[in-house]
Amino acid sequence: MKTRIQVLLGALCLLLLACDNEDISIDEDLITKSESAPTVTMILPEPNSIYVFGWGGAWPLTQAMTMQAEMEDEDGLSTITFMVKNDNDEVVHNKTVDLSYWDAEEYTQADMFSPDVAGDYTVMVTVQDELGNETSSDPIQITYK
Repeated sequence: MKTRIQVLLGALCLLLLACDNEDISIDEDLITKSESAPTVTMILPEPNSIYVFGWGGAWPLTQAMTMQAEMEDEDGLSTITFMVKNDNDEVVHNKTVDLSYWDAEEYTQADMFSPDVAGDYTVMVTVQDELGNETSSDPIQITYK
């Protein structure tokens, strides 16, 4: 989509230079901008999943939770932000990934999270397209115990 807009704008500039002060009208229908927000679907974690906090013994580390989302937008994707909040509504994980260099209209992205304390957590992702339209997934509740 970006390439098509760039080509149209480049052609318009050449036309303006070639016409040198002649009356020119621009067909606004040729320059399109979508106002629709991207779509995002959380694949992982599954709602109400329970993870092990501190295995103990030879495995003292906490089980890592995989967060995975699929997103799509006709204007191209710009960023995805993975966010995890604890049961006090405090953000304990916030990671933004730049997707603009992929030049893709659909994409799947994953991230990992392990908390410092056991408890209930809320997982959510927010996606932004190349035009600034934004949408967030439904929140997913998980538990570490």
